[in-house]
Amino acid sequence: MFHLSHGIDEDSAKDFESYGGADPRINPRVAALFRPDFLGRAYTDRDILPETERSRHPFYQDILRTYGVSHATMGHLMHEDGMSMAVAAMRPESDGRTGAKEVGHLGRLMPELAQAVRLSAMVERREGSAAVQGLESVGAPAFFLDHAGRIVAMTAAGEAQLRQAALLKSERGVLRATDPAMDLRLSAGLWRCRQSAQGTPATVSLHPRGAAPVSVEIRRLGASEEMLGFGGHLLVVLNRSAAKPEDSLSQLCATYGLTPAEAQVALALGQGLRPARIADMRGVSIHTIRHQIRVLLQKTQSDSLSGLVGCVVRLSQQQQ
Repeated sequence: MFHLSHGIDEDSAKDFESYGGADPRINPRVAALFRPDFLGRAYTDRDILPETERSRHPFYQDILRTYGVSHATMGHLMHEDGMSMAVAAMRPESDGRTGAKEVGHLGRLMPELAQAVRLSAMVERREGSAAVQGLESVGAPAFFLDHAGRIVAMTAAGEAQLRQAALLKSERGVLRATDPAMDLRLSAGLWRCRQSAQGTPATVSLHPRGAAPVSVEIRRLGASEEMLGFGGHLLVVLNRSAAKPEDSLSQLCATYGLTPAEAQVALALGQGLRPARIADMRGVSIHTIRHQIRVLLQKTQSDSLSGLVGCVVRLSQQQQ
C-alpha cells in the first residue's frame, strides 16, 4: 500500500493496525481488496456493506469514527506479485458521505495513479540494485529492504546466504533470522534504525550455534524524490567476526539501544527481582526505577513487564 498523503501520525497508524486495521477479517475495507469484482474500479463503503450492516459493524462504528475516517472513496488499482495496491480518499462523519461524484473523479484518476505506483516500484528496484551493486566486489552478503522489511534487492552473496538458510531466511519476502532468538535481535535492530531521527546505523551481533558470530550492520537510506510511500529504506550488510559472543549486558545495549544503567535494570528484572529491590540495590528511588522501566518498555516495544522480561530471557538463552 502506497500512502500518497495519509495525514495520520506514525503512532496513530500503529494503534490503528493493533486494532486490526490491516486484517481483512476485522476491517471490511481491507476485505474488499480480495474481491475480484472491485479490481480496477472505484467504490464506496455502500458497495462493501449495506447501511444496516455498517450501522452495527464495530469497526465502522468504533474504530473508523475514532480516527475520523468514517466515509471513504476507494479504488483497487492492481493486484501484482502477490500485493494489492489501493488508493482511498477518506473523510470524517461531519463532512458527510461520499457519492457518485467522488467515485467518478477517482475512477478517472485511477489509471494515472496505477502508472505512478508502477513507476515508483520500478525506481525502488533500480535504487535497490544500485545500492547493493557496490558491495558485489567485496562479496559481502547485503540486502536492500523497503520500509516493511521486504527484500527489494540483494547481492549474490546475500542470495547464497538465503539458500543456505543457516542464518537468514526470506519469509513471504521479508528478511528474517532462522533462529527465534536471533530474529528478535535482528527485528529490534531494524526497528531501532528505522525509528532513529538522525539515521544512526545499528549494529547487531548474531550468534549461530556452532559457528562464528556474525556482525550485522543496518543503515537507513534516504528515499528518492521519485518514489511514493514512506521511504527510509534499509541496507543490511553481514560481516563475519571472530569476536567472542557479547555478555548479556552488551547484548541488551546493542539490540535495543539501551544505556548501561537501563540494561542493568532489565537484567535485574529478568532475574525476577522486584522494582523496589532493584532500587535498594542501586541506591536510587523507586520513582527512578519506574521511569527506567517505562523507557525499557518503549525501547523494547514491550506491552507489559512480563513482555520485557521475556525479551531479556530470550537474549540470555541465545548465549547458552
